[in-house]
Amino acid sequence: MWSDIPLGEIAPANGDPLPSDSQRVWNLSLEDIEPITGRVIEKRYNLVSELGSAKCCFNEQHVLYSKLRPYLNKVVVPDGAGVGTSELIPLRPDPKRLNRDFLAYYLRSPRFLAFTDSNTRGANLPRISMKEFWKHPIPVPDSVSKQQRIVARIKECLGKVDEVEALRNQAQNDSHQLVGAIFNDHLNEVAGSAPEGELGDVLVRAQYGTSNKANTNGQGVPVLRMGNIQDGYLDATNLKHIELPAADLAKYQLNVGDVLINRTNSLELVGKSGLFDGLGGGDWVFASYLVRL
Repeated sequence: MWSDIPLGEIAPANGDPLPSDSQRVWNLSLEDIEPITGRVIEKRYNLVSELGSAKCCFNEQHVLYSKLRPYLNKVVVPDGAGVGTSELIPLRPDPKRLNRDFLAYYLRSPRFLAFTDSNTRGANLPRISMKEFWKHPIPVPDSVSKQQRIVARIKECLGKVDEVEALRNQAQNDSHQLVGAIFNDHLNEVAGSAPEGELGDVLVRAQYGTSNKANTNGQGVPVLRMGNIQDGYLDATNLKHIELPAADLAKYQLNVGDVLINRTNSLELVGKSGLFDGLGGGDWVFASYLVRL
């Protein structure tokens, strides 16, 4: 049996007290968190006195949820105590009612992402509406043991996915190295004889994308976003759509041969680029945190 229980009731925000200024702690920032998976890319340590104000404190009982740019899907299950940015909500699930891994998987789920998409506020720094966040009903099995079995099954499946992804990444890496080597050989052949110029001199235009709000109901035209740029190519498997008036559609419509470059967010994301090849035809537009060259 399952029950729908508000997040604020079963996993309230309940952070730890801030350690003394002289204590050295794990300092978790949003750029340290990998989108979707929640993996911690790097652990950095600082004195508490160096951290400034507006921080959240957490330990191994918490699940950390990023309220800033929820579309990046940054949910962390910390393996130790630390101090994080105030953009992280330190959820402390009731261990007698809710397994924290189960909670984390739910917060990363398409169902919850659809909820956040319709309850995000702000254009430049979009954040989840906390009023709606705490009211959101999370479906919970009636026993923690059932939740643990679900978590075990998810981890088993993800382990197989990780194996496939590792093989795919290795193949892509080998391919990119080969292409780079071939390109470099040709570049060396003409080095010294070809004229050089600034990038702006050889572009028809450079343009930011549309800032109109995207939707998940399939209405409008597909929009390419930050997450659709993957290692030099465009991934159209996880799309949102935007309804645009004709003038805006003409302004932001992509053409075959356009290069999209991510211009914002964390260091591992800035500069990601992909070539638009038409993606099977139809009208396509691009989001405001991308630049079209």
